[in-house]
Amino acid sequence: MPAAKFRSAGLAIGLLLYAVAPGHSAEIFIQTSNTDHANIAQYIGGDLVETYTPHKGYMEPELTWVDEILPSWVIKARGADMYVRYGLYADVWAETVIEASRNPKIAFGAPGYLDPTEHIEVLDLPTGPVDRRLGDVHLFGNPHFLLNPANAKPVAEAIAERMEFIWPEHAETFRRNLDSFLAQLDAKMKEWAKKAAPLRGKNIATYHKTWSYFAKRFGLNVVGVVEPKPGIEPTPSDIRRLILAMREFPTPVLLKVPVYSEKWPEFVVEHLDYEVTILTLGAHVGGDDGVETYFDLFDYLIDKLLEAYGLG
Repeated sequence: MPAAKFRSAGLAIGLLLYAVAPGHSAEIFIQTSNTDHANIAQYIGGDLVETYTPHKGYMEPELTWVDEILPSWVIKARGADMYVRYGLYADVWAETVIEASRNPKIAFGAPGYLDPTEHIEVLDLPTGPVDRRLGDVHLFGNPHFLLNPANAKPVAEAIAERMEFIWPEHAETFRRNLDSFLAQLDAKMKEWAKKAAPLRGKNIATYHKTWSYFAKRFGLNVVGVVEPKPGIEPTPSDIRRLILAMREFPTPVLLKVPVYSEKWPEFVVEHLDYEVTILTLGAHVGGDDGVETYFDLFDYLIDKLLEAYGLG
């Protein structure tokens, strides 16, 4: 959407706001575009920080359109000390939220504005000519990078570094919490690698390219996707292509997130002569019961996949 329309939408929403931003229980209030970044920021900030994200863990922030923004998101942003973007332009709606908030602390270029994706390994970068016929193309690559836990390290470091810059009086606390997070991450990555080893080489199909990073990290072979053009309903040719691929390479699991319908996965499964499990898993912190932290997320995902493949 053109910048002018973003501005117009932002101004329209701004008219709905109260003059005074709401108060917060902690010293520092951080708004984020997804629950994963919120959980990491909360870990680093500890009791000093309160976080808010407008999406639940079972949702996909990249699917939100600007006209779906709620005034409450903007009201929250008006009182934010820091805003952590999803990154890779996956949350275009956040630009309107930030602008409409008229909060100079989180304006683009301000210390409180952070896109923490500078040092991550990005997958699925588009090549060749790119236009809307290719779907809701991720011009800067696949935004589901935190499904590779290795990418949580540079993200956490970027968040901590910015927090130390804005609140130097708490730098020691932030650094101590970051060190704790990274030590736990290193230990859990070794644990996850061992636990997920039986998944390596297993064929999997997915609805969307949500799982590219996870599959690469843990050695799953993605045979095909239901929706090859992001955000565009698959064509009969797309579905036929996936069915043929799954016939050639038997694929016992078709993985999707809760926001996607089971209509096409069920159609695909009905046209195969072997049993396929349609597995619906939340891809973010808070996406299912018990997934309260970033570390819980991978315990949950690996356990559910092992069970689906009969390896649990």
